[in-house]
Amino acid sequence: MKFYVLRTGHKIAPFNENLDDLPFAESSFSAERERIAQRLGLSLEDVPQESRTTLQSPCVVVSENCFISEKALTDFLKRAAGSQSIAQLALAQTPSSDYTRPVSSVMVDALEPSGLGAKAKNAKGPEADATHRVRVHCYYVPPEQSAETFDGILDHFQDEAQPVVVPKREILIPLQLPLWGAEVDRTFNYPITSTVACHVDHWVNLLWLNQLAFAIRWNETVRAHPIWAMAKVLRAGSLKPEKILPRLNRFGRACKVHPTAYVEGCILGDNVSIGAKATLRNCIVGNNVTIEDHANVLSSVLANDVYVTPKTFVIWSLADRGAVISNYKLQVSILGKNAATSTWAGLIDAKLTGDVDIFHEGHKVSTERQFLGSCIGHNAYIGAKVLIMPGRAVPNDAFVAMRSDELISTIPHEMPAGVPHMRDGGTLVPIK
Repeated sequence: MKFYVLRTGHKIAPFNENLDDLPFAESSFSAERERIAQRLGLSLEDVPQESRTTLQSPCVVVSENCFISEKALTDFLKRAAGSQSIAQLALAQTPSSDYTRPVSSVMVDALEPSGLGAKAKNAKGPEADATHRVRVHCYYVPPEQSAETFDGILDHFQDEAQPVVVPKREILIPLQLPLWGAEVDRTFNYPITSTVACHVDHWVNLLWLNQLAFAIRWNETVRAHPIWAMAKVLRAGSLKPEKILPRLNRFGRACKVHPTAYVEGCILGDNVSIGAKATLRNCIVGNNVTIEDHANVLSSVLANDVYVTPKTFVIWSLADRGAVISNYKLQVSILGKNAATSTWAGLIDAKLTGDVDIFHEGHKVSTERQFLGSCIGHNAYIGAKVLIMPGRAVPNDAFVAMRSDELISTIPHEMPAGVPHMRDGGTLVPIK
C-alpha cells in the first residue's frame, strides 16, 4: 500500500525548514516516518500538493506537517479497512491530544453518538469522559476510490471524509507546578500514551511532541519486548514506578556511565558519556552525547552530538544535533542544530499571571501554557547576561550578546588599596 506525503511547502520557524530534518526522539521525523512505513509494509512517496497526481488506492495520505505514531496509524488502518469512503484519522479530545493542540491546525468537533466517528463503547480513563474529537490530516483512500492531488486537496478531504476515531489507552501522571496564587491549581497531568496524532505547525508543537516521545518510545519498547519488560518488573519486586524505572534503561554500544551517575527510565544511543554525580531521568539521548559532571537532565530529548556542561540543568527541553548547553538552567525550550548558550544566559520560562504568547504567521497567539521557554535557531549563540522573555524565537545564525556598557573593558593602572570601585562607562571608578 502506498503512503503518500503531501508536500505543502510549510516551514517551521525559526529553523526555516520543513519537519523532515527536525528531531523526534532519538532520530528525525523523516526517519520516524520511514521506520513506521517499513514496519507496516507501506511504500512511502512524496507528492507535491499542487501537482495533478493520481493516487493508487488503497493508500494512506498525510500532510507533511502531520505526525502519526505507529500505534495510532496501525489502529486507524484496522478501523478504516471496511470503509467504503475516504476516512480521516481522529482521536477523542483528551489531555494527550490537547497536549500538542494549541497553535496547531488540527480540527476539533463533536463526537458522533455511534459508528466510526464515535468513541469506543468500552472507553476507559480520560477517553470515557470525552465529548469532542481532534481530526488530523491523515486519510485512508479505500480500493476502487479514485483520487487525484490538487492544490487544496487536504481541505477537500477534510470536508468529505468520514472521521474514524481511533481508541487509545491513556494514563495521567500528576505533576506539581510552581504556580503563584492561593487559589491556583498547581497540578498538571502529564499524559502517557503511544496513540498520538497531531500537526506540527510551530516550534511549540515540536517541543510538546518531543515531550510525549518518552511515553511513545517506552510503550513501543514494552510491546516489542514483553519478556524483557516483565523480567525488569520482576527484578524490581514491585509495581511502583519509583522501583521499576531505575531498571528500565536501554543503553547503546560503548556507553560510559560514571559509577556515581544516576540513570532512570532513559533510552541512550551509542557512545554516550555521563559524568560523575550526573542525573538523567526519563530522557531520550542520541549518539555521541556528552553529559558532564553534576549535570541534571530530566524529561528531555538530546539529539546526536549534544554537549551538556558541568552543573547544568536541562528540564523538559529539546536539543538538536551538536547543540551546546552551558546556561545554568534550560527549561521547556529548544536549541537548534549547533546552537549554544553561555553560562549566564537566561531563557525565562514562566509567567506569573496569564498564558505565554508566541508569534505565529504574523499574529500573537496564546499557547494556553504558563510555562514555556524560548526557541534558539540553528547555529545561533546566546551570550552571558542575555535574558529572553518566554515564547520568543531567535533566528538561525544569530549572535546575541550582553550590553557593551555592562563590560569592564578598561582597568585603571593605579587603584588605591582598600578603596571600593564600581563599573562606570566601561571602566572602574572609586565609589564616593
